Amino acid sequence: MPHLEGLLISFKSPIPACHVERQPLHTLIKPHVTLPHLSTLYFCGISAYLEQLLAQINSPLLERLNIRLFNQLHLTIPHLLQFINRKEKFRFTFFWLVFHQGVVSLVADCWEGGLAKPFCVAIDCRHIDWQVSAAAQIFNALAPILSTTEGLALRYQHSLLTEWHDEIHRTQWLL
Repeated sequence: MPHLEGLLISFKSPIPACHVERQPLHTLIKPHVTLPHLSTLYFCGISAYLEQLLAQINSPLLERLNIRLFNQLHLTIPHLLQFINRKEKFRFTFFWLVFHQGVVSLVADCWEGGLAKPFCVAIDCRHIDWQVSAAAQIFNALAPILSTTEGLALRYQHSLLTEWHDEIHRTQWLL
């Protein structure tokens, strides 16, 4: 696949990953693969499958990475940080943390002169307390990247504010 420029991997529903997490990495995916022209990668699924994929690929020209994860109690995404750190273009100055109905997203700024969002991690979760927990896990996993940013903005885009008033646990906001 030396000419592959875009890759979309999407699962329609969560698939139990217990068998993936128990097996050694080398038995699941072929050894390290370089995709020299890959510029866009979209992934939708569970973090265990994302981790298996990112641990095995190299894409030196990647310009856009969009990830949507199904709701999970615990996110384990160390390879995501390593994957991002290998990319020269993935140096961001500003992030948005967006709480929206059904999803919480961490979105990076646009490149100079660009309109596209080069980086987005979104987690499907309906309740605000789950969204806060997911946001904290993303922040913890990507702390080295976020610590070098110039700015972070929070955006809250829910229309049913009164429905969620009692669900917010203050302790989860301590990141």
